[in-house]
Amino acid sequence: MQKDGQVKEDEYKKLLQTPKEKRSYVIKEAEYVIKNYLEKIEDGQRVIARNKLKKKYNRLKNINLLLIAISILSTMLFILK
Repeated sequence: MQKDGQVKEDEYKKLLQTPKEKRSYVIKEAEYVIKNYLEKIEDGQRVIARNKLKKKYNRLKNINLLLIAISILSTMLFILK
């Protein structure tokens, strides 16, 4: 195969001479490899998205705890006055 994705003429003729069953097997195998590769990419993207959500969750949780503490302190100061 050439760099630009074109198949050389002799390679193409050689491909045409192979039995149809063998070509079918090669095509199925290539589809399987591509499918697995795409699944790995998608899994990686899911992990990244999950990590982002975890970071946002932890940040919001910490902000919420801080706001609770401030509310309690504010209420205590209001009562003590």
